[in-house]
Amino acid sequence: MTNDPPNDNWPNQVPAAPTPAAPNPVGPVAGWYPDGSGATRWWDGTQWGQVAPAAAPAPPVPTAPAAAASLYQGSTGPFSAGPPPPPWGTWSWANGAPIDRNRLPHYDSSKKVTAGILALLLGGIGVHKFYLGYTTEGIIMILLLFCGISPIIGLVEGIIYLTKSDPEFYWTYEAAQKPWF
Repeated sequence: MTNDPPNDNWPNQVPAAPTPAAPNPVGPVAGWYPDGSGATRWWDGTQWGQVAPAAAPAPPVPTAPAAAASLYQGSTGPFSAGPPPPPWGTWSWANGAPIDRNRLPHYDSSKKVTAGILALLLGGIGVHKFYLGYTTEGIIMILLLFCGISPIIGLVEGIIYLTKSDPEFYWTYEAAQKPWF
């Protein structure tokens, strides 16, 4: 060991006390501050500037009825208060006539599956037609049974029913009353 004096440039020595910052003779640093009238103004460090624009209110969060969440998921939950919106987006028929929502049949999401299974299993005698309320078409299906055509029609309609979405099935076969395919 040597008796060398400590080096004054070493970083582990105790630093000198910090010097206090010079007071700002003008005022606070630049930023947004309340001006006393309820508004917020910009202070640039030397003078007051523009008033801050009022914050826009948050847009309302859309809420759906509890049953509406289950309409598109095939749930057997409670029925909705009304039918789903038409798949084409507007509340008017193809000819431009407005849709009277009060005259639409009750929406039941399980009707599609029931009609599809009936068409696949008993389509030859037209049970699915009677289930959907198409009495005349059901009688025609019974008459076509003797020709051997109605089981094929029932099979095709059962596949079509089961491949459509619930709202599309409702608007095609219940609301618009399309009797065939």
